[in-house]
Amino acid sequence: MPEPARTSWLAFDHYYSDTSFPEIMPDVFATAPRRLMDIGANTGKFTLAALAYDKSVALHLVDLPGQLAVADTRLAEAGLRERASLHPTDLLDDAAGLPGDMDLIWMSQFLSCFSESAIASIFRRVAAALGPRGQVLVLDTFWDRQRYDIASYCLINTSPYFNVLASGNSKVYESEDYIRLARDAGLTLLTARDGIGYCHSLLRFARAE
Repeated sequence: MPEPARTSWLAFDHYYSDTSFPEIMPDVFATAPRRLMDIGANTGKFTLAALAYDKSVALHLVDLPGQLAVADTRLAEAGLRERASLHPTDLLDDAAGLPGDMDLIWMSQFLSCFSESAIASIFRRVAAALGPRGQVLVLDTFWDRQRYDIASYCLINTSPYFNVLASGNSKVYESEDYIRLARDAGLTLLTARDGIGYCHSLLRFARAE
């Protein structure tokens, strides 16, 4: 995006996630992952937080080349570039695979950028990229998991703005939509934790037995 649109968009996007990342790091490292993939890495904010939190984890960043170029610069400036691998990928391409044998796959405010059919495709590839005991964490703002009705109302009515600024087919989803699409891809919900940051919930999935 050209300026000032880019700065405005990132400020909107990061407003929701900035309060959540410090709180969820114990959840992220609860299973002691060594290979962690950040899908929709964007500018690298989660990757930087994860690398700082655990000195032995290796991060694999997946996003479009433009986003990864920004993340690459930020990682180098932080002295953390050697522990990160960049994987430029267009996730809307059904044939675009993901690096495999992952202990944990992280997606934050990412799947909501896409249609249900695209989310289903991403979940299928995510399931295939997991290691033997790998898990998937999805952090997002689900309108049905809010503590107050007014919060649900605000999120639902943010959807049209988000749709226009993101991809034209994005929305603030109901959590059951993700759970259903993940289940169709062979993943089962293990836990759901609400009340994170301003309005986030964290869904944890694993391969169905």
